[in-house]
Amino acid sequence: MNKSAIFSFLVAAVAATACGNASKHTHAASPAEPGKISNFDIAMTVKSASASYLCVADTTFGADVPVFSTSSVSVQWPERLGDAVPSCLHDSLLSAVFASKPASVDAAIADFVAHPIVNGDYKLQPVDSVPSGNVRELFQNINCHTLQLSDDYIVFTVERSDYSGGAHPSYSASFLNYDVRNKNVLDFNEIFLPGNDDAILSQVVKALCGRFHAASLQELQEQAGFFIDSLFLTHNVYLTRENVVFFFNPYEIAPWAVGPVEVPVPWYEVDQFITANVRALIYK
Repeated sequence: MNKSAIFSFLVAAVAATACGNASKHTHAASPAEPGKISNFDIAMTVKSASASYLCVADTTFGADVPVFSTSSVSVQWPERLGDAVPSCLHDSLLSAVFASKPASVDAAIADFVAHPIVNGDYKLQPVDSVPSGNVRELFQNINCHTLQLSDDYIVFTVERSDYSGGAHPSYSASFLNYDVRNKNVLDFNEIFLPGNDDAILSQVVKALCGRFHAASLQELQEQAGFFIDSLFLTHNVYLTRENVVFFFNPYEIAPWAVGPVEVPVPWYEVDQFITANVRALIYK
């Protein structure tokens, strides 16, 4: 049975900065009263749904082991940012979260839970829940939510996990950085100036070694099995006030046991490589 829950909340992001702003949310070019508070209203709706199915006649795990499959999704959906409906952000989130591209987020969610993981062309029988005991449950989950939230930029993370019957489940995360002021998604090429990949990668390697207390990449390989010969500059990044965080999913640069690897690089280490738009966001 399809189980869904939709609820709304209003997030008031209150920023107190050294320069301050006018009482109505603005991005003033000149300094205002120090410590003055600005209010920026953000309306979000959390949309979620799940559905479980019995895979009729699936004997992948033995004739006596029934196989179930569950799909669940939760999306923190921005309805309004300040006085604007963020249509560009809506389109980008739909593309980032869902493989299909229905006309609305509700249609995308309904389509996702209606197509669970199966091991073959088996008939799916909806069930209220997966019973305990000697059963095998396949699953696919998506959770999209805000990681950073301000009146300047918002970072969404899209977390995915699934299990299709292998040795262990798989996990991945990706990020969407949104420039609120300019109504623009900030992908890697909007954050960094072109032609600087090697220099940026050297800073990532330096930060990676520092995080794992290793003197060199060779030591990283010896201590934790990092794949130093295939280390690359990931474009899967997100912004914070202090750092740009380079995110590597499991298996990308290290064994499964290491898990996801986050590498925060301080902005001052890559200052000369960032674009003017990002500089305006970070150094306000």
